[in-house]
Amino acid sequence: MAIRSLLEIVACRTAIWLVPLLPRRMVVVAARFLGRLASLFARHLRHVAMANLDLAFGDELSLRRKRRILRESFQTFALTLADMFWFRRNTRRRLGKYVTLDDSLLKQLSKGPLICVTAHIGNWEVMGMAVAAAGYPLVSVAATIANPAVDRLLTAFRTQTGQVIVPRKGAVRHLLRALRDGHRIALVLDQNTKPSEGGVFVDFFGKPVPVSNAAALLALQTGTPIICGYCFADLHSGSYHAAVAHVFNPADLNTSDRYATALILTQKLTASIERQVRLHPGNWMWTYKRWKHLPPVATRSEYPFYAKPPPPPPSS
Repeated sequence: MAIRSLLEIVACRTAIWLVPLLPRRMVVVAARFLGRLASLFARHLRHVAMANLDLAFGDELSLRRKRRILRESFQTFALTLADMFWFRRNTRRRLGKYVTLDDSLLKQLSKGPLICVTAHIGNWEVMGMAVAAAGYPLVSVAATIANPAVDRLLTAFRTQTGQVIVPRKGAVRHLLRALRDGHRIALVLDQNTKPSEGGVFVDFFGKPVPVSNAAALLALQTGTPIICGYCFADLHSGSYHAAVAHVFNPADLNTSDRYATALILTQKLTASIERQVRLHPGNWMWTYKRWKHLPPVATRSEYPFYAKPPPPPPSS
């Protein structure tokens, strides 16, 4: 484990030194090439991605189309990783040149306290940096990396334009304080959050998945609007376009039963993510085990091979 940690540190530091020196075109071509290689030789990840594509689209798409989406997904993620290093140099100038913040996004950001929901579509990391660089710093939640040295490097990247990162553990308290102080917060919502950790099951491509209801509960508790914003990648030019797809105002919802309303709102947020994945399938991370946790009542055969049944209830 010590050797692996050392190798991770060396790889990160080498990338920090080398990648920012490369011209943009070379970074994009390299990401497309490496992504294509990974889609061919990363057998387990390819198996997971194809299982997810089969669940999401079934016979709606041909095998050839699914393979193309899989390849583009690997390439998009490769570009996202490369850009975590490339944007460290001349950061604001490069963000201004290669990341476009749509007027729909800027209009919402200018209104004050806001809950920004996104997903692993395109480049969510660069979007947070670009929004902060535009004068709208975010308080964002991020999982801690097991390697402390690598975690510090990633945190330094994420915060260099003014974004504030809080750890996932105990994040709700920090986010609630930020909203009450008039700040904007950001949450990535297409992750597995088990019910024991505050997750609720809602439909995603017709199958229940566990999703954090933190965004919905915070909106209902504080009266703060939620925007669903996404940063789409162009694999040819290496540019990004960030825009708002949906806006939800808690004032428009019945809040007599907060938890029931939070469930409804969480379903709406997840539906927004699904719609963007359908519109831009090559931008989403299909290698993620999104249907990993089965709901209490589910048919095992309807889920991907990697799905796990819920743990048995504790014995009395």
